[in-house]
Amino acid sequence: NSGDPHHTKMCYTDGRDPVTITGVNLQGYTGTLNLTFGPIFCTPVMLTTTSSTQIVCEGYDGVGQDLPVQLMVGPEEAPQVDIQLSFRERPELVSIHGCAKSNKAKTRVSECKLDGSSAITLQGKHFGSPHTPVEVHVGTFVCNTTRNHTATDVVVWGCVGRGSDLKVVLFVDGEPTRQVQFTMSFLSSCQRDKNGTICAAHGLCNENEAACECFKSPAFGYWTGDVCTDCTDAFYGPSCRKPCPGHVIVEEQIIPCSGNGFCQSGINGTGTCVCD
Repeated sequence: NSGDPHHTKMCYTDGRDPVTITGVNLQGYTGTLNLTFGPIFCTPVMLTTTSSTQIVCEGYDGVGQDLPVQLMVGPEEAPQVDIQLSFRERPELVSIHGCAKSNKAKTRVSECKLDGSSAITLQGKHFGSPHTPVEVHVGTFVCNTTRNHTATDVVVWGCVGRGSDLKVVLFVDGEPTRQVQFTMSFLSSCQRDKNGTICAAHGLCNENEAACECFKSPAFGYWTGDVCTDCTDAFYGPSCRKPCPGHVIVEEQIIPCSGNGFCQSGINGTGTCVCD
């Protein structure tokens, strides 16, 4: 709203935002009330009498600026002051670009830097003027620097975060863009093996802890280490699936060699027990 009770400027052309009309002695006239915004007609079905002083119009749509608001009660025009309404287009996000040069999709960006130094460009329609307040939300994070804001482009820095496929939403003057799903993924905070693979593909990255959580199962092997590149003490072989002899479970820990020695474990190990 413009702040002027006689002039509403924040109505979007799709008519999804209710407009409340304040007057006197309105209760009971729902079936005979007609409301127009210039040439735009709000039918009685869309009018809801909320009290004797207010009615609400919902579901209208239109375009134009400074349209006169007119209320009719039956065939008679209701006495009123000069009231106007203006429409504007709802912001729409069309594409997002930035971070990895290999990004080709228009709906997602990936391999963005954790420190927020990657520039992200959002393109669309009806983003307002360079002075219109805008915010870019990535998951639960808010990007803190906006530059090069035009009616069709917004460039932001300072998107600091962790994780993959975080939802991206652009707010223009407090209004979220209507859109398909746009996402942003950050570089992993976990270590990589010598081939550049996160957690050596033998575990999952806990982005919040910046630590690999290594697999420990018959299907994927029993792995350990900062990058999950070695077998646990009770397993050996290239896939870390072969158990050492005499392994027992003590307090959820797998102990090799009946607890009376150690196993030549590891990806290059033989699985032989060396007794105490």
